[in-house]
Amino acid sequence: MSDPIVECIQCGGPTEEGFIQHCSHVMTYVAQWIKGEPEKTFLGSTKTDGKKHFVIVTHRYRNCGFLECHFRLEIEPLLRQFKELQKLCDDDKRIIKTLIEAFLARRKIEQLMAL
Repeated sequence: MSDPIVECIQCGGPTEEGFIQHCSHVMTYVAQWIKGEPEKTFLGSTKTDGKKHFVIVTHRYRNCGFLECHFRLEIEPLLRQFKELQKLCDDDKRIIKTLIEAFLARRKIEQLMAL
């Protein structure tokens, strides 16, 4: 929670960061934003497999009580992976680059075929 304090555009008051708690019958956890339309499972819960998940960060404006929600991208895992890639020799880097380009090309072709 290292975001700088931001002022409310309506009341000019400062904010404080927090989260919205989601409760189930078994546990509580931080609410998440999930990309796409909600789909129900056979048992009535919501399908989330294969969908992107983002933890929701909420700011509460101290003066007016307004809540503003957004998601924070988790970049630490990406930075660790990038640092590991930097340690590879040039030939391995070229191979990985070729594989990534092939994966992205295939994904683009699949998207075009779905139209």
